[in-house]
Amino acid sequence: MFWDKIAGLYDLFENIYNKSVFQETGKTVAKYISSSDEVLECACGTGAISIYIAEVCKKLFASDFSEGMLKQAKKKLRNFNNVEFDKVDITAIDVADNSYDVVVAGNVIHLLPEPHKAMKELERVCKNGGKLIIPTYINGDAGTNKLAVKFLEKLGANFKRQFDAKTYEKFFADMGYEKVSYEIVRGRMSCDVAVIEVKKVMKKKLPPVLETERLILRPLTMADKNEIFKWTGDPRVAKFMLYPTYKSPDDADFWLENIYKNDGELDYGFVWKETGELIGSGGLNYDEKSGNWKLGYNMRFDMWGKGIATEVSRKVIEYAREKYKGNKIIGCFALENPASRHVMEKLGMKFLRECEYSKFDGSETFKAQDWEMDF
Repeated sequence: MFWDKIAGLYDLFENIYNKSVFQETGKTVAKYISSSDEVLECACGTGAISIYIAEVCKKLFASDFSEGMLKQAKKKLRNFNNVEFDKVDITAIDVADNSYDVVVAGNVIHLLPEPHKAMKELERVCKNGGKLIIPTYINGDAGTNKLAVKFLEKLGANFKRQFDAKTYEKFFADMGYEKVSYEIVRGRMSCDVAVIEVKKVMKKKLPPVLETERLILRPLTMADKNEIFKWTGDPRVAKFMLYPTYKSPDDADFWLENIYKNDGELDYGFVWKETGELIGSGGLNYDEKSGNWKLGYNMRFDMWGKGIATEVSRKVIEYAREKYKGNKIIGCFALENPASRHVMEKLGMKFLRECEYSKFDGSETFKAQDWEMDF
């Protein structure tokens, strides 16, 4: 392997030819790392950047695909007790998703046949809200000595692409990265340090579609907010709910964006088979602290008194018992709202305790009762 062959001479070449960039790149990377960060560095090479990272981070996992490079890095960082080393393929990193606060890959993207695949792998192992720091020689930069590039290629280095500042920025833009800052360390072969804020779209854990005699129960989506407003914007329906009466369909945005992040959110939209209309929502939600399931529902005022809440609740409870575990199912209703008490009686729930609850905005407080049944 080319990099194994030159590992022992690599630092000498860099220090003679590109000393200021070779040293300043590590310092630049270290500026973006804090003392609480656990960092993965891929393509650590001889440890030129690693040594600056190790000085500021909580833990550094330094890796490279070249054993020769790793040998040199271990020598350079032998006095640090917060560093571990391993041989790692940057396109197939054998660690769990969301493992590191910061992931660094220095001067390697331009050498890879599949750089996009490597970037996705680096993103996978980085925590949401973390950073990807990608320093890369911009050997297509106007100030670069092209003879050095040709010299390295003659020795066996295989540059798959040559970036300048504009094409480097375009590379990340084409991959869909939006929050990226750049800092160029200038020299005979300049290095462009890209710092990417990782923002992952979390996969929603959608419950399966269920069906009763009169209803289709399906997950809710942002497209439902106009239909949802028909009951959340109705003060007759919202009176005893935790939320204040909605003023517009957009009031549902935060709720709809944040449901289904956790397993055990059996929050359903109720579709009336006869018309295909969405007429309500609710179901069960699991409380990890207590191990109990909380029952809730609301629907359009014109659909009240048809036994829909009981029909839905029975089906969702049946599904939850097949798939999950739990202690109790708990339902709470305002004493001024006896219709909900009748639903709980039909479900076989029993009185647990007197209580009270307030709306989210504190505008009203209701005397209430908790009822329960075994899960």
